[in-house]
Amino acid sequence: MNYLKYLFRRFTQNLRKAAAAALSSVTVIIVILLFVMSLTDVPHMFSFAMGFFLAVVGLIFVFGIVFMMLPAHRYDSDIIGRNFTGPSRMARLFRNSVEAIFARRVNYALNGFMKLDEKYSDSMNNDEKALTAFYTGRCYDLMRYYPNASRYYDKAASLGMKTDVLTMLIARCRGEMGDMKEAKAIYDTIDSKCPLSMFVRTDIGRLYLRRNDAENALKWYQESIDNHENYAEALGGAAVANVMLHNFDKAAELYQAALLNHIPDPNSYSAYYKLTLEAAEKEAARKQAAAAEKV
Repeated sequence: MNYLKYLFRRFTQNLRKAAAAALSSVTVIIVILLFVMSLTDVPHMFSFAMGFFLAVVGLIFVFGIVFMMLPAHRYDSDIIGRNFTGPSRMARLFRNSVEAIFARRVNYALNGFMKLDEKYSDSMNNDEKALTAFYTGRCYDLMRYYPNASRYYDKAASLGMKTDVLTMLIARCRGEMGDMKEAKAIYDTIDSKCPLSMFVRTDIGRLYLRRNDAENALKWYQESIDNHENYAEALGGAAVANVMLHNFDKAAELYQAALLNHIPDPNSYSAYYKLTLEAAEKEAARKQAAAAEKV
C-alpha cells in the first residue's frame, strides 16, 4: 500500500510538470497568434485576442503565486527548506530518495543518497551536503546500523546543520551504541520548549531497559508519566520495567493503560511485553524454588 502511494505521488508530480509545460506552450502559441492578428485589419479580433491573452497570463500568474507558496518538498519541508528545489537531476534524485524513506523503501533511499553524494557533491552547497549526510544517517538508523548512522549525523552537524531533530537522533544513536553518559549529556542540550523534549525521558528509559537496568528505566518512565509526556509509551515502558522487577500486578495495570492510551504499534509492543513477562515469571519461579529448598 505504501509503495502504491509512492507511485501515485510520482504520477501526480509528473502530471504537474506536464501541465506546466502545456501552459508554457499555450502561452507561446497565443503570443504568435496575437502577432499575426496585429498584422491584419480586424481590430475587434485583435481586442478579443488581447483580452484572452491577458486572462491566460493572469491565470498563469495566480497559479505561479500559489505554487510558490506551497512547500518545496512534500516531507520534512521545515528541515530541508528551499534546498534541492528546481528541475535538476540532483534535486529530483534527492526528492525521490526522501520520499522513498517515507514509503519504507530504505535500501532504495540509501542508494539514492549515496549516489547523490558521489555524483553531485561538487555541485552542492554546505546545507545540501549536510542534508545528504543527515538522510544517509537516517537510512542507516532505520536499518539499525547505529555506528554508521552516528558517523553521518556527526558529519551533518559538522557541516553546520542545527536542528533539535538531529540532536535527538545523535543522542539515540549514542545510547544504542552503549554510551549512556554521552547520550544523556546530548539529551540535556535539547531545549525544554522544543516539542521533541517530550520524548527525552522515554528515550532514556528505553536505553536503560536495553541495558537490563529496570530500576533506572522505571525512574525515567515514571517522570514521563507524572509530566504526561509521551504518555502511552511511558506507560508501556513502565509496565515492562515492573515486569523485570517482578511487580507483576502493577505491570499488568500499566500494560492495560498503555493499550487504552493507544501505544504505537500495539501488536509488536504486546508481543515484547508477553515475552518479557514469560521470562520474568520463569525467573521468579526459579528463585522461589531455590528459596524453598533452603528452608
